[in-house]
Amino acid sequence: MPRVPKDFGETLMAKKTYLLTPMNRSIVNTTPASLGIKRLNPPSDLDIHLTDVFSRQEDERYRMKLRHQVERVKENVLFLFN
Repeated sequence: MPRVPKDFGETLMAKKTYLLTPMNRSIVNTTPASLGIKRLNPPSDLDIHLTDVFSRQEDERYRMKLRHQVERVKENVLFLFN
């Protein structure tokens, strides 16, 4: 039988007091950069082949971060309307 972790009642998850953005902030004005989702540039001391690998991986990380943020917003909207 699973047990509830100690002090779970005091967490934001249990209290449901977490929000990603303030309610007065418009979704239209929200950009990935304003949410802290940024692309990193490859280090200057990398070999050209490793620079290409780094760039491809960074593109994939960026897409994953954006997808994760979209899922967070969806959960937030569902929470607000339930």
